[in-house]
Amino acid sequence: MAAGIDCAVVDNHFTGGGDFSQARYRVGTLGEVVDIVRGTG
Repeated sequence: MAAGIDCAVVDNHFTGGGDFSQARYRVGTLGEVVDIVRGTG
């Protein structure tokens, strides 16, 4: 995020406690990230 690039965060027990308030995308699965990259999500 500090680098000025889009960030996608997968919500799970590893990321749940982090501050990802500036993330452009919050998704439930890695499959959703694929959709974002392809432009279909």
